This record gives sequence, C-alpha cells and structure tokens, in this order.
Amino acid sequence: MTSAPLLDTHIWVWWMHGDPRLSPAIIEELDSLPPNGRPVISDISLWEVAMLVNLGRLHLDKTLESWFEISTNRKTVKVWPITSRIAAEVARLPESFHRDPADRLIVATSRVLGTPLITHDARIVSSGLTRLWRTPSKPRASSFRDRLPRLFELMEAVADVENEDSYFREFEKSLALPTGKLSAMTNLESQLSVLDQRSWDDLKLRAAHHAITPKRGEGRGWQEMFDVFSEARAYGYLHATGASGIRFIPRGTRKTPDLEAMTVESPVLCEVKTINISDDQALKNARRSQGAITVAKAQTAVKEGLLTKVGEAIRDALEQLSVYDPTKKSRWIVFVVLNFDDFLNEFIDRYINQIDEYLITHPCADAELIFAPRSNPFGRALTMRSAAVYLD
Repeated sequence: MTSAPLLDTHIWVWWMHGDPRLSPAIIEELDSLPPNGRPVISDISLWEVAMLVNLGRLHLDKTLESWFEISTNRKTVKVWPITSRIAAEVARLPESFHRDPADRLIVATSRVLGTPLITHDARIVSSGLTRLWRTPSKPRASSFRDRLPRLFELMEAVADVENEDSYFREFEKSLALPTGKLSAMTNLESQLSVLDQRSWDDLKLRAAHHAITPKRGEGRGWQEMFDVFSEARAYGYLHATGASGIRFIPRGTRKTPDLEAMTVESPVLCEVKTINISDDQALKNARRSQGAITVAKAQTAVKEGLLTKVGEAIRDALEQLSVYDPTKKSRWIVFVVLNFDDFLNEFIDRYINQIDEYLITHPCADAELIFAPRSNPFGRALTMRSAAVYLD
C-alpha cells in the first residue's frame, strides 16, 4: 500500500514538461511531496511514452533514454511493476470499461495499491472504478499571515523587487512543507513582536535590504538578514530586564552601538554581534544543497576559530561603545548571538563551557557580556561564570 498518488501516463508527461493543461495547484503539490511519498507510475507508462514517441505523437527535446533517466529518477517518481495481483485485477474489470490495455493496467494498479489516481481521461473518471485524487487543502495563506504578521509585512516590503533569489520567494509555499520552517519562523515572529512600532519599522527597513539577495559566498544563505534579526533578540533581552525607552540608534558615518535604553540605575548602551558558522561548515552546507551526501562526526568541541571570533567581536564592540560614549556615562552591554557549526546544538553545554573557559583567561572588564545561542533544543542548563546566557 502507498499513500502517494498514482499518475496516469499523460499526467506524468505533462508534469515533467510543465504543461499548462495540468493545474498549477497539482504541479505544486506533486513537486512538494516528501522523498518517501513521491508519486507513483505504472511501468506500463514507460511503454506508452515509447509508443507515443515512435508514432510521432510526443516530441522530446532529448533522446528517449535521456528523458527516461530524468523522469524515472527515484527522487521524482516510484515506478511500480505489473505484479500478478495487478494482472489478475485487470481481468476483474468489467467488460463495459474500455479495452485499452494501458488504461486497464493503470486502473488496476490504483485499485490494488489502494491509492488515488490523477487522470484527465474522461472514460476513467466516469467509470467510477477507482478513487480519484484531489489536491489536498492547504493551510490558508491568511492563517500564516495571522501567525506571522511582521514577517508578512517584511515579505510585502520586498514584493515589488524582481529577484529569484529573494528569501521570500514562495515563502507561503515553503511554510506549508514539513521542514520545520514554520516552527522556526513562529519563533522568530515572537522575537520581532516585542519591538515597538518605531523599532520594528527601523529593523524592517534594514532587514528588507538583505532579504532580496543572499550573502555572497556558498552555504551562507541570507546570513546578513538574520544578523539584523539578532538585534531584535537584544531588544527582547533589554525589554525582559525591565529597561524602558529602548530604541535602535540611527546609523551614521561614525561607529555606534546598536541599541540604547534606560533603567532605574542608568542609561544603557548595547552592541550586538553575531558569530556565524565557519567557512568549512558553509561549504558543507553548499555541497548538501547541491545533493552531495556529507557524513559529519559529532562535534563535541568548538573550533579554535570560533573562540578567536568571539574575542574579536568583543573587542570590536568595545571600540564602538567607547567611540559613542567616550566618558562611559552609560552601562555597556555586549550581546553576542552564537550560531555553532553543529546545527542541532547537541553539545551546546560543552560549547558554552569552552567559551566560558576562554573568557575567564581573556576577561572583559568594561562591559557586561550576554551570550544568546541560536537555540537550546534539548533544554540543557546553560550558565557561565564570565557572562550571562540569554534564552528567549
């Protein structure tokens, strides 16, 4: 038994060619089916296509062998053989059903597998001999909009820019896929929702600039856009500590920190730094996106390069703070967002401990350090002696 749809031969060909006779909704659904639920074709369809080419009724832009190599790839479809059960089912079909052997085999395959058939053949549709496939109802776009109002605002801010690399290209479609993206975007939305309107308008404008084109360099995607979002996490931290009047400091020609606020005790300045994945991990990501299989050992220790980047980020932050506030009239905070090479953060407690040990021997006396890991999926207790850990 399989839950994936069975394709009639003409549907298979239309899908492979992007034929307008197949609705965009069906094409979208077939394209998005998971690897373990790819559409099914009967192997009689291969014979049908060969006959159509031979008779001149189907014209291909490549050799038949090359077309089959692409169109029967296991990542595209699952080719189902004509089994004894399917052959026996053909014999049980009523005589009133037309005698085309390929159609009878395809209908019999659908019945034996118990899977719905996608077809535009009127005789099959009217026969009532098999269940027909209907495009599954998708979550309404408005439901996504209701859950992610600020991200949809950002999407609309770049909607008029024609760029196939835009982060928000097919955004709604990607949210409906079982990839975990909706969960990640819901978490990001909660971070953005803390911002007051003025701060959101500021951050949205800067994020939109980076949403149009991914960062140059393989495997880094829209890293610069997410670096902007890091500032929203720092805003959330200040808000959670009871600070008031939080705002992003306007960018100018001189170096400035990112945020300023007020507490009962004193004004606060906060510089945000994001530590991103290494070049080695970015290359692995690029290879994976191109279909390469990479097997990585569990990374239980951070790389020396990450510790170096942490030190450099703190020094750079202190320079920005001192230029803006040379007499140190404000309380200084350096807020560091951590993106480890280990995407799952399986050993995040060990990573944090290693950064802590580094900072104990390389102390920062001029500012408070706050470290915000990208995630803590296993809910481990994370503490540091040299800094605070923020988990929103």
